[in-house]
Amino acid sequence: MGTIEKMVFNLYEIDNGEMKQLASSPTNNGYFGFAFTPEKEGYYVIAQNDRARTYRYIFYLKPGDALSFEIEKDNFKLTGNNNTEENKAIEAWHNFVYPAESKAIYHFYYKDNTFKEFFPMFENMLTRAKALPKTQTGNPKFNASFEDFKKYNLTEIGIAYPRVFKHINPRKNDYSNFHKSINIADLTQKASILNYPNALEFIKEYYIAGIYTNPDISEDKLGDYIINAEKTLIEKSLITNDTVRGEMVINGCKTIKTYLGIKLYEQTYRKYLATYEQKKRLDAIMAKYNKEPQYTEAINFRFEDVNGKQVALSDFKGKVVYVDVWATWCGPCNREIPYMVKLEESYHNNPNIVFMSVSIDSRKDYDKWKNMLKEKGMCGIQLFAGEREAEITKSYAITGIPRFMLFGKDGKAIYTDAPYPSSFEIKAVIDEALKK
Repeated sequence: MGTIEKMVFNLYEIDNGEMKQLASSPTNNGYFGFAFTPEKEGYYVIAQNDRARTYRYIFYLKPGDALSFEIEKDNFKLTGNNNTEENKAIEAWHNFVYPAESKAIYHFYYKDNTFKEFFPMFENMLTRAKALPKTQTGNPKFNASFEDFKKYNLTEIGIAYPRVFKHINPRKNDYSNFHKSINIADLTQKASILNYPNALEFIKEYYIAGIYTNPDISEDKLGDYIINAEKTLIEKSLITNDTVRGEMVINGCKTIKTYLGIKLYEQTYRKYLATYEQKKRLDAIMAKYNKEPQYTEAINFRFEDVNGKQVALSDFKGKVVYVDVWATWCGPCNREIPYMVKLEESYHNNPNIVFMSVSIDSRKDYDKWKNMLKEKGMCGIQLFAGEREAEITKSYAITGIPRFMLFGKDGKAIYTDAPYPSSFEIKAVIDEALKK
């Protein structure tokens, strides 16, 4: 049980590095609680959601265990007399890493904190952590797993801070020795990392942290390395443990939007699966895809182009149309622009396809939009929705950008949530549409 106001907490188990929700509890007069019997001994997570690191509490539970704790701002402490030796060890570890964790994860509480203070403090913590005696409880299984857990937890804290990028931003030579010594092989040598929350995203973030500190990678190439992180980790055998690499392959399925794409993905990456169980899971994922797109009637839209001329989607019936809904202020949108440019170039001599981008910037950013088109070398049909953005966002239930859509030669929508230009599958999907 914990105490904190106006929040809903969920209970998760960790399965192959993924957090799977078991129960949910809103706070009531500052209290929340769960009553359940864990099916297996291991690490469990109490958190607001399965992505955020803030207000995330990791504990170790066995059938019959009780747990009681209290939350105060960015900290927690065990309460009562019924907590286990394992969770007392977790609390002791938390108290040790708290000075760094609080500033890396709960940075919004420490606005004056910068990398100049954090990096030396963290390096000192790494040195002191090596001198700590190994945890000894009456549970040998926990004792062994907790040594790995501490390594992963400290590593996660270390890479969390640079992602914050305070008002004073570190340059490559400002990073600590820890950040300049990113070692994926060392981090992934044991399958025990799959007992850590969101292990696969953690591995990717650790790899990306190394990209930021690598002196051989220029600023203009960072986007390519980040977007291709998962592909590189798998194909370059950077992950030491075969089971962990197989899980990275399974995790990669999350980004595949089409049956054509999942078939291509399976043909390319099935060879990296390490266990029979992983192969069964991939087959089960593939079975959930519709083998044929669900063609729907397109909802027409019409906006002005860079010359002020009104241009409609329906003007291009008879051609395949790939649409990007974006905005100049959207970071993920901007990361996709170079891939959109390259994708369009690869079909430059094909008269049967049109690339269209629709900006949903506000009217005050009209000039910013036109300038960005020139700066980024964006070609194709460029439209500005402005105050009429609802004509496309509401029509196609667009709640987040970038959103890509693909329309066939018959004018029907093939995919209203199409693969990104940077995706594994986009060229195969477009080529298939051009055949019809």
